Amino acid sequence: PEFVMGQLESDANLARLPSPTARNLVVLMIETGLRIGDACTLEFNPVINDSAGWPCLRFHNLKVRADQLTPLSAKAADAIRAQQNHDRRRWPAGTPWLFPGIADNDDGSKPYNATTLTTQLRHWQRDIDVRDEAGVPIRVTSHRFRHTLGTRLINSAVPQHVVQKLLGHYAGDRVKRFFLTGHRIA
Repeated sequence: PEFVMGQLESDANLARLPSPTARNLVVLMIETGLRIGDACTLEFNPVINDSAGWPCLRFHNLKVRADQLTPLSAKAADAIRAQQNHDRRRWPAGTPWLFPGIADNDDGSKPYNATTLTTQLRHWQRDIDVRDEAGVPIRVTSHRFRHTLGTRLINSAVPQHVVQKLLGHYAGDRVKRFFLTGHRIA
């Protein structure tokens, strides 16, 4: 619910995440609906401009094994730039990852660990005391950010097929072919 997302998206609460990397990662996931595995393994410079000059996130969608472009909000683009600046200070020789791992990673060669982020999210939500409208403590997984983005887009009159494409759900044609032919399409 927006009541809960308001707590998670507040600048004061985001500032209480354990590191700038975790903060930028969470903001990017909320703004783009990326799956945790896709977000943690983004290349250092994942932004390209589309034909109109709009910044888009280029990444490999691990679930459907396909490259994907997703338009970026100003907030998401700012989080990427902030993370790149953080990485340049922490790893002056460079790193292949936008979100390098924080433990045993002096050379920046390992990506951020999704399990680490999941643990950090759980502790952070307890720390900021996230509650639902009835005042009951609530826990939100990173995957719920995808559902929230999808709901926000649908509520803003974005067509369902566009929302499906933005969230990386390409299976529609494969499913139709399966039901028409009875053969699984790889």
